[in-house]
Amino acid sequence: MAIDFETTAAETVTKLQDLMNRADEAEENLSQAREQINQVTEQFETN
Repeated sequence: MAIDFETTAAETVTKLQDLMNRADEAEENLSQAREQINQVTEQFETN
């Protein structure tokens, strides 16, 4: 049973890139959620 390390490495790189993209998207979503929470907090405090 031979392992094609070149293919395995390429697949690993692709998966890592996908995970990094998902992490970037999650970070952006978290930043947006924090901003929305800050806006709601400011509105709540002024009322």
